[in-house]
Amino acid sequence: SRRALYGISLVYFIGITAGHPETLLHIGIVHFIYSVIRLFRMRALLLIEAFFVTVGFALGAFLLLPFIEYVFNSYMFSMRTSMNSIDSLPLFGLVYYFFPFLLGGPHLQYYRPPLGTNFQEIAGGYSGSVIFVIGLLSVILGYKNRYIKIFSGFLIAVFVIVYNIWPFWLIKLLPPFNITANNRLVGFVGFFLGVIIAIFLSQAIKS
Repeated sequence: SRRALYGISLVYFIGITAGHPETLLHIGIVHFIYSVIRLFRMRALLLIEAFFVTVGFALGAFLLLPFIEYVFNSYMFSMRTSMNSIDSLPLFGLVYYFFPFLLGGPHLQYYRPPLGTNFQEIAGGYSGSVIFVIGLLSVILGYKNRYIKIFSGFLIAVFVIVYNIWPFWLIKLLPPFNITANNRLVGFVGFFLGVIIAIFLSQAIKS
């Protein structure tokens, strides 16, 4: 619908003004893959969607253009382009999906940051143990649904990339992943689980 297309432009504009370009880049990659899978046989619509994404970027040009100039004068950017950014999270971080304050937290009196990472990254996928369990049950019980399969695939991709599962983590050696903080991808876990739960419950209600 037209509202959905206008909404895409608005979402990307808001994403730009949010001020976190790496997250926006990851969102764009996920959105691109999802759109190609869903609209592969409707390429005209895929091009129309790409146009409205471009409109969203055009609306945010007043922030993007100065940012591009800033990037090429950035020490962090020059450092990352000289070495592959293969940031990862330790496997024990999976415990934080159930116990995010296992070692305390920045807002608590006691806090012991996990070695090699920080609280925001290692607990970034936490959305509550109830959501995590219901999400996994939705994957198991609704595995025949096409869209649950798609978002389950995204969920698995996040895990194998973020937690350096061989050989899937090698994708982080390719651009643009080689210059982005890929451990931030863990933030998609809660979102993907939420989408899977919504699809499963919607299907259950209809049936």
